[in-house]
Amino acid sequence: MSYLTHIPNINIFAPTTVRELGAVLDYAVKLCAPCAIRYPKNAMEDRLSPDILSQPWETIKEGEAVTLVAVGPKMTALALNVSNRLDGVGVINARTVKPLCKRTLENIKNTAVITLEENSVIGGFGALVSKYYRENGYETKIVNLGVKDEFVLHGSIEKQLEMNGLTEENIEKVIKSIVMLKNINTEKR
Repeated sequence: MSYLTHIPNINIFAPTTVRELGAVLDYAVKLCAPCAIRYPKNAMEDRLSPDILSQPWETIKEGEAVTLVAVGPKMTALALNVSNRLDGVGVINARTVKPLCKRTLENIKNTAVITLEENSVIGGFGALVSKYYRENGYETKIVNLGVKDEFVLHGSIEKQLEMNGLTEENIEKVIKSIVMLKNINTEKR
């Protein structure tokens, strides 16, 4: 995705369910602009969700302290697993990588934001989110988790995700280090 984010006026979609994929395909056919669709290989179970066109990012769970903004089915499922283990952690399914959903970014600017993507952190989704907050003068604490700036070693997908810190344990560790700085309790009661 990183090489696509640099193309002006492109729409980049990352649906997480089969229903979202159908809505994106219908929209892309009518779109008079370049677009790319990341096929949801490990699609999540279809669930009732807001219309992808009127609400490009889906707030699955509100968070008071931290918001996990995930791209794609695997990262969204990972974010949900982590948020179910910790209090105060929200989850957003970012169904569009570009353009960003500025309305949602405004709504979560007072939480710490952790982006999750199966993509390079350089030039990727998290970089776009960081740029948005920086350019608008917000002091939002943001951590981008994705593929590190190094060649990915051969291995199973799970092993490659682990090598890049995209595991429940690592995300939980990052969250706890952030909330320790803010002195917020995220332990499940």
